[in-house]
Amino acid sequence: MNIQEVENRTRLSRANIRFYEKEGLIAPERRSNGYRNYTQAEVDALLRIRLLRELGFSLQTVGQIQRGELDFQEMLERRIRETEQEERRLQSTRAVCAAMREAGAEYATLNAQIYLNQFYRGLTDPPRRPSPLATDVVPPDPHPWRRWMARSLDGMLLSVLFVFVWCIPLHHFLQGVSNLGSTVMGVILMLALEPVLLHFFGATPGKWLMGISIRNEDGEKPSWPQAWLRTWGVLRWGHGFYIPIYNLYRGYRCYKAEMDGAVQEWDREAETTLCFRDVRLWRPWAVAGSYALLFGCMLLIGLASLLPPNRGDLTVEEFVENYQWYARQLNYSDTWQLQESGEFVRRDPSVIIVPEPEAPAPLQWTVEDGVLTGITMEIRKRDSRDQENSARVKEQSNYSPTVQQLAVMAIVGARAPVFSGLDILNDAQAWGGEVESSVADLVGVTLERKTDMVGYDVIMGNMLILQDRANAGSMDMSVNITIEE
Repeated sequence: MNIQEVENRTRLSRANIRFYEKEGLIAPERRSNGYRNYTQAEVDALLRIRLLRELGFSLQTVGQIQRGELDFQEMLERRIRETEQEERRLQSTRAVCAAMREAGAEYATLNAQIYLNQFYRGLTDPPRRPSPLATDVVPPDPHPWRRWMARSLDGMLLSVLFVFVWCIPLHHFLQGVSNLGSTVMGVILMLALEPVLLHFFGATPGKWLMGISIRNEDGEKPSWPQAWLRTWGVLRWGHGFYIPIYNLYRGYRCYKAEMDGAVQEWDREAETTLCFRDVRLWRPWAVAGSYALLFGCMLLIGLASLLPPNRGDLTVEEFVENYQWYARQLNYSDTWQLQESGEFVRRDPSVIIVPEPEAPAPLQWTVEDGVLTGITMEIRKRDSRDQENSARVKEQSNYSPTVQQLAVMAIVGARAPVFSGLDILNDAQAWGGEVESSVADLVGVTLERKTDMVGYDVIMGNMLILQDRANAGSMDMSVNITIEE
């Protein structure tokens, strides 16, 4: 039978049972998975121990009786004599205290000799004695904040690990990580990695820094089942599966249990215990340094996530990949897809769009030795107002500000350094979204735009609206992107 069944049969707490095993009073066998298997013999032994302890036998005496070093009948007779003495002493204590109370005795003027003479006279029923079982446990030593700090460090380390995989090998913006997605991945990483660390090292990085280690009842590192069961228990009982509000409630309950000296549910199920080392002077500094390092890593990963998958000099194929990557990350319209020929094609021609849009202006390449050195595009826009109904406007255009933005970012992002990449990409996106003539230089990339425009008002930098008195408008734009060697 398992320990929970033994608790139910003996009415002893798990802490009592573990304590008696530690004292050598019971010795349950171990299964192959490391868990204890209690037999009826252990249950009978625990019931006998409970009886003798409730009768006031010391734990040392119980052990000697169990080993046959003392005669049980003689010990019973001795205990009877001891209880008679205890009864007389308790009754005398009660009588003397009552006499002093009735006499209105004050401590400063108390005649102690009179009451000492009275101490051994008189009998009455003894008060109920507290159960000796309460002392048969390892004294609690709560460390809630050390445990919380260790768990917090481990959680942040898992977050950094997930963010690194999401942003660097998988090439996603850090801003694209949803709270739900990060929580789910954090749980998966916790269940996958923490049992491994507990089994091989008996600690996680956070626990090691805080001087905490996990051991089973034999003082060994947890077995695989124990390590996994403990991690699952922490997720269930400690974090409440990260369900909002409920996880706060679970945290409060665990804090109360720790301060009350109770065994946490996950340690109870996994049959593990925590060992705390003294807090050395270097530990607070190490914890502060770890937090700073993890925050720095998160910042660096976030900046690196803004840069495209292809860096440095680009081929046409790599540029197109960067272009499409920024389009996905920024959630720009996916109606048109850039081809290596420089043309744009509809992603899904079967979708009917009314009126049928004109494809964005094609891109033209300049390539030297397989490396892209220049990009040009010729953009036009024509509008005319219907004379019969001035609210209707006929439009012909291959103008798309997002194409300019994505083209500039795909080139500039490939050359931008990590720590200043955010500012450079913001400048590139802003320049690409404008229509008026302009020249700029970003990280060795020359951006030049020449615009000839009639009949339009420019709104918000790139929106072209026919002027009130204009019946027609025209715009011709030439954009040149030149990459310096």
